[in-house]
Amino acid sequence: MQPRHFHDGPNPAIVAADSSHAESSAEPGPATAGRLYRHALESIFVFLYFYDIKAVLQVSKSWLGTVRSLSHNGFVELEPKVPLWRIADSAMGRVVTTLGCEKQPLPLDGNALSILKDKMPHLVELRCQLTPTPIDQTFVFPRALTRLILRINVSTDDRVSATTTVNAAIRAIGKLQQLHELHLRLPTFDARLSLAPLSSAALPMLQRLTVETEDEEGAKILLSDTQVNELRAMPQLQTLRLPPHVWTKNLLGRLLRQPQELQW
Repeated sequence: MQPRHFHDGPNPAIVAADSSHAESSAEPGPATAGRLYRHALESIFVFLYFYDIKAVLQVSKSWLGTVRSLSHNGFVELEPKVPLWRIADSAMGRVVTTLGCEKQPLPLDGNALSILKDKMPHLVELRCQLTPTPIDQTFVFPRALTRLILRINVSTDDRVSATTTVNAAIRAIGKLQQLHELHLRLPTFDARLSLAPLSSAALPMLQRLTVETEDEEGAKILLSDTQVNELRAMPQLQTLRLPPHVWTKNLLGRLLRQPQELQW
């Protein structure tokens, strides 16, 4: 993180130490009072809560302009109680970096995810419950996510269809190259579940993976050889948590067989 710079011209903290550049650069003049005021407001606004920012927008055009000019490095966390599209289109949406809370994940469908991807691509953390509609075939998440807590809410009456939906969501997650932590709560966990999109080749920065299931029938199914190999293709992980019934002595031997470079 670079210190704030309150003068016109380049920030000396990020200018390379090059003597020829220093000799040719003119000494920057002092910032105007208006610019200093804007910097001061930005320094405060990036630490405000969502509803504080909502109040700030009503103060003046100057304060509204400052909120709109904030970079995507705020610390605002939000559990929306208004329509998501309204937040995404507002000045407040620009400074929200975390959506949802762990105790009550944000309910989303495929269309809402698309809104987040298009309107709030700067999101770094998302805690949500995905309830697909019948027309949802594919999913897409904001590309900047570093932490995703996802509960997939579909009926297990048709286990094949449920697993197809889960696999579609996992394929979408496999495109989040900045992802550091992934927590999945799945409706089913059986031999048709594919973890291949989460391999180190696709998600090189993923360090923590947790997979849970609400499916009692799934407790009777052990990991297939394919699924074991998919887990072994994630040597970059530092933490791996799977449903309790999965952890058998036999599975550990299958996972840890040589050759492997696992860091779990």
